[in-house]
Amino acid sequence: MGSMENDECKIDLISQAFAILSGISKEKTEKVYSSVEKYLVDLDLKIIKLLTPAFSGTKSPSPGYIAGYPEGIRENGGQYTHATAWYILALLKMGKTNKAYEYYQMINPIERSKTKEDADIYAIEPYVVSADIYSNKDKKARGGWSWYTGSAGWYYRVGLTEILGFKKRGNKLFIRPNNPFESYDITYRYLNSIYEIHVEKGKEKKIYVDNKQVEEIELIDDNKTHQISVIVKESL
Repeated sequence: MGSMENDECKIDLISQAFAILSGISKEKTEKVYSSVEKYLVDLDLKIIKLLTPAFSGTKSPSPGYIAGYPEGIRENGGQYTHATAWYILALLKMGKTNKAYEYYQMINPIERSKTKEDADIYAIEPYVVSADIYSNKDKKARGGWSWYTGSAGWYYRVGLTEILGFKKRGNKLFIRPNNPFESYDITYRYLNSIYEIHVEKGKEKKIYVDNKQVEEIELIDDNKTHQISVIVKESL
């Protein structure tokens, strides 16, 4: 499945995303990217489909239980948010920061529910991540299985560690942004201490902890509130 020779599921987002993440050649990466953008990204519905065409009962190899869903419902041709998060990771790996953030916000449940019209279409909670969003012709852009911790976990991880660049290793903290923001703030609790972190663009990379310039951020559990300022030279 996922082959141009198939009648159904000619392309699958999971294999495309992980092809890029695995480090294939630049030529193949660009081909994967253009194919996903052409066949799976639906800007009208504001979704990225898991696969297309959907399974509808032809003689294609059986995908298992997902063929029991109508076309465009859940994994059968709708958006599957796990895979979308992995594709956003792939875009970041390619250096397509703005595109990655655009898609991250596109599937944000808050953004999908800003107006009553949008909320009526989405039809589920605006404050939790949905595992899937439908492409079915009768339920276009409607949210599916909400309160789905797997999708929420990946969505949160991509946003915090990859887009905002918040990476913790032991008691060391690293800020390596991949976003279009001029500046942003993070408040982080480390055990019994609070770290108020401000990140902004600058002419050269600098890190300050409690107004003292340092080479790296070392987290300390001392029951205090600390101020961290990170200036990044590279484009956010």
